[in-house]
Amino acid sequence: MAISTKDIGVGGIYATAGNQERRVVKIENGRVHYEARGGKVKNKWAPGHAKAKAPTLAAFAKACEKVIEKPVDTLELFWMLLKSVGINNLTFRQSGQLFAELRSMCPSIFEKALLARAKKLMDR
Repeated sequence: MAISTKDIGVGGIYATAGNQERRVVKIENGRVHYEARGGKVKNKWAPGHAKAKAPTLAAFAKACEKVIEKPVDTLELFWMLLKSVGINNLTFRQSGQLFAELRSMCPSIFEKALLARAKKLMDR
């Protein structure tokens, strides 16, 4: 049974009926860009589709039957990354203020760096 398009988000991991795992790396113009790997063997993530052929949200949802890991919002991801590098003395609110300041300085570079770092941590 297909998942809901509302469940699809960057960082989320989903399973297809054929036991392929798909990790969403970007959603742009209604198309889902994802990486894939075998669900049983847990090999490294690899491109899941041709660059020019990213599926629509509806097609991606139809191909997936289970949510393995829900996507995390960017602020929560930032807070988890701070904790992972030993910055444990900030509250979630303080990390939110730091997040807002860094994001306002250079939004696109900050977002890309944050997602790249998170991807490295997830691949461990």
